[in-house]
Amino acid sequence: MRFKLVLLIILVILLLVVIVQNLEPVSAAFLFVTVTMPLALLLFIMAAIGFVVGAIVALVYRTGDRKP
Repeated sequence: MRFKLVLLIILVILLLVVIVQNLEPVSAAFLFVTVTMPLALLLFIMAAIGFVVGAIVALVYRTGDRKP
């Protein structure tokens, strides 16, 4: 339990460092839309999308393992 807490604190600190160091605006193009936003926000959005896709894939594989 203590190891998980220490690991969580380290990851949060690393995340804060990435956010603070990447506040400059960048342009992101997707199909016909170009959006300007801070790089940290873009990284967060992409990480969130990756997390959701990974969770969906894990859920599909977990429910697919059941045999009638």
